[in-house]
Amino acid sequence: MGEVERGAGVEANLGKTRVYNAAGGDAPPGIAALGPDVRRPAEADLLQKLQRLPDLQSAWLLLAYCAAPRAQHLLRNVLSADILPYARAHDAAIWNVVEGPLGGQGPDEGDAWLAARAVAFLPPSFGGLGLLSAERVFAWADALPVLRARYPEVADGIVHELEGELARPCLRAAALAAHRLAEAGWEARPDWDACARGAGSPAVDGELGLGNPGWQRHAVLAPLTSFRERVLLPTLTPAARALLHSQSGPHARMWLAAIPSDVASTLKPDLMHVALRRRLRLPLPLTGRCCGAQGRHGCGAQVDAYGDHHLACPRKGLLPRRGFVVERAWVQVAREAVSPEGRVVPQQWLEHTTAPQVRADDRRRLDFVVYGAMTTGEALCCDATPLTRAGRPVHGADARAGVALDAARRRKVARYPELTRGGPQRLVVLAADVGGWNDQCQQFLRILLRLPVQRAPPPLRASAAQGWARRWWSVLSVALQRAVACSALGVWSMPPLPGAQDALPLGDVLDLASASAPSRLPLH
Repeated sequence: MGEVERGAGVEANLGKTRVYNAAGGDAPPGIAALGPDVRRPAEADLLQKLQRLPDLQSAWLLLAYCAAPRAQHLLRNVLSADILPYARAHDAAIWNVVEGPLGGQGPDEGDAWLAARAVAFLPPSFGGLGLLSAERVFAWADALPVLRARYPEVADGIVHELEGELARPCLRAAALAAHRLAEAGWEARPDWDACARGAGSPAVDGELGLGNPGWQRHAVLAPLTSFRERVLLPTLTPAARALLHSQSGPHARMWLAAIPSDVASTLKPDLMHVALRRRLRLPLPLTGRCCGAQGRHGCGAQVDAYGDHHLACPRKGLLPRRGFVVERAWVQVAREAVSPEGRVVPQQWLEHTTAPQVRADDRRRLDFVVYGAMTTGEALCCDATPLTRAGRPVHGADARAGVALDAARRRKVARYPELTRGGPQRLVVLAADVGGWNDQCQQFLRILLRLPVQRAPPPLRASAAQGWARRWWSVLSVALQRAVACSALGVWSMPPLPGAQDALPLGDVLDLASASAPSRLPLH
């Protein structure tokens, strides 16, 4: 190790490095040359233990944040041809951990599971689960500035060769990767000289499935975008395309990253199972063939295996229950934000307010009203609207995200015209479909976020903002998935929710702010 440090200028990180054969001889048991059937015993043992965990939400978090990214961190600067067999074996092992708890393939489900695996390895902002594939490793550009800072002459020679006639296999592989990225449509790729000079990459929000910060994230995005648009979407049905666009929306992924630290951010194993299957567009557990079977309310129509009909049928009696779950989550978030300085009034009948031109027999009701959140003193009149459609997506929803959310806002503006004509109140339409949230949800949360951040000590405000945002989006996304999963089978199975707890201490919120990146700790 001393020779490596003196000769290459690279200091070993002893927390992540194991040394053997200092005196020569064979490798210890379980260690061999890198190959398709070789994974460190600790890694294989971790994957086996994850499949035995009784809590599916916790198992998913350990898989997504610890097990799946490990190969990329260890092998990101190795020739892709050299690690391809290992990378494929690693991805197959990760997929087996997902496939096992979901029950595996049923009869005639082969095509559905092939599409599900493709979706699983997409980032959440693309509608996927965020599993990071070991085959998508592009880190050459991020290595050049480090090399140039330590060995400028060597780095200049590498750049000169990359831009001219290639001789070394590793540089030919880098040039081939650049060519493939260009074919995938990445027009903003910097040239090699700019990379070596440390050209900064444009900011990209960090999320599961995008790898390390820097140019690597952009390099991963290019082939993923090409695959999603050119290969995956054309093979899906209109309903599946609409679902993929929906669950690609802003903050739609937060339930996948929610830390189950309290009831509001926890999904029971049966609900997590249904939520994962719906996101992958896989058939749900068995339910009645007809809507309203076994003496329950329903329309009598034949239902589908994906829960689409149950989620949209107005005669099942589940739509109000689902809306109440999301509404209650918004009330909890608003109360945590305004604290004692403000007030949140749930279930506000419009006839009991001073809204202009409202008749005494008016039966419209706002989900909740927030006082004390605006610096101008306006009351925020909020209507939470979870949306779904049964198998038939809203026109245009299979081609563009947010179509159903825009339509919901127009309906609510038409329903509450008195609240859109100015004055000391403002209508806030908090629309959410099965995957994403509309622009007003994001604006409303930013308004609320300002309140607890101002109460935090100035040095901690940036971390407090990150922690509160993650906390609230987790609570809202988990509530939405809980409501959808409970009604997708046509039987409301969720027990009553406990009362809202007191606001979280600032220390707990700061813990959430520091938990947004994959773990790189050693397995032992």
